[in-house]
Amino acid sequence: MASAILFNRYELKYWVPQELTAAMSRCLEPFCELDPFSASDPQRQYFITSLYLDSPRFSLYENAVGDTMDHYKLRIRTYGEMSDGPITTEVKRKVKDVVVKSRAFIPRESYPRLFEDPCADAPRLLSAEEMRYYNDFVILMTRRHALPRNLVRYSREAWESTVDEYVRITFDRKIQYQPALGWDLNGDPRGWISLDGARENGCGAFCSLEIKCESTFPRWLQDVVQGFDLTRDSYSKYVRAISFEREERYAPDNLGREMAV
Repeated sequence: MASAILFNRYELKYWVPQELTAAMSRCLEPFCELDPFSASDPQRQYFITSLYLDSPRFSLYENAVGDTMDHYKLRIRTYGEMSDGPITTEVKRKVKDVVVKSRAFIPRESYPRLFEDPCADAPRLLSAEEMRYYNDFVILMTRRHALPRNLVRYSREAWESTVDEYVRITFDRKIQYQPALGWDLNGDPRGWISLDGARENGCGAFCSLEIKCESTFPRWLQDVVQGFDLTRDSYSKYVRAISFEREERYAPDNLGREMAV
């Protein structure tokens, strides 16, 4: 696994009823194979947990909701059902329709010290390339006075094209969130709130489908999308988590309880 990565690509998102995903996966098989992490699991999935940071006024959330032409997210990500996999920092920028993501791997023994005290031992622990992306993250975090706000976790089934230079398709299921407990990457086991069915028209669980490609959207994939009559969506897990949390907080019943307290 590379120690530091810079992605520059297009991302298209769709919100798909869960019952369609098995049929869609079968349609991908002639053109794709499971990525190594999905292929190694009997359930064809692996878990991702992301800790999102934001300013005291949630300016990163507000920029995303306002669809600012150039906005970004700050997150710390780890892998595995027990959140015991590699830890990365990620700055995910969106400039018009292009997504630019920089990622640096952080030694687990240095977490969360590197973020509680961003100057602590960083030059000794990280390579030059690692330091570049880590510093980008810390500069933006410091500029925004950003702190942990939300944990989001989900299971991912990932496919990679075998007929194109770079096309990646992911199905994200069991999407859950909870308010962050500081820098903790595990969260409260009883505190997860489902976002799978949290849609205005919600009936039943949904799956977040993401298509990532560097340039041309391949024709075979267009046929799959059209065949299932999918409509492009701007779904963001972090934005939805914050929006859902605010909707719950200011619901009439909950607001009445807060005022009573």
